[in-house]
Amino acid sequence: MLSNSDVGAVLAALRAAGVRAEVAGDKVRLSPAGKIPAELLPVLRQHKQEIIAALRGPAEWQEARELTARLQADRERLRQLLREAGRRRGWPRVQLTEWLTLLPGPASWERYLSCPAHGADEYRRLLAALGG
Repeated sequence: MLSNSDVGAVLAALRAAGVRAEVAGDKVRLSPAGKIPAELLPVLRQHKQEIIAALRGPAEWQEARELTARLQADRERLRQLLREAGRRRGWPRVQLTEWLTLLPGPASWERYLSCPAHGADEYRRLLAALGG
């Protein structure tokens, strides 16, 4: 059995080699496979369960991952709804605040809706400005 620090060292060696490790069900996915150091292969096979446990982290992380996935899906659905509202209204110019104006046209709307910095407040302003 590997200690936590040994598992950490194995994962650090993979990162140093440019290999990304992630859990998929009961498997460890390593990519790109061609960069996995040969000396780590037996360790990875023999201690797969410890490595999976380390990659998964504490149990509460599973809930956090599920919430993050739901948040991403909800955010994308909201963007779809706002895009559709913009399209139906002919991609209008929208004054969101005294200092922020969404310019007319699909390209401006797409840039605005795709901005990762925009969150609930920005989308709420846009929805209100559209009369929603």
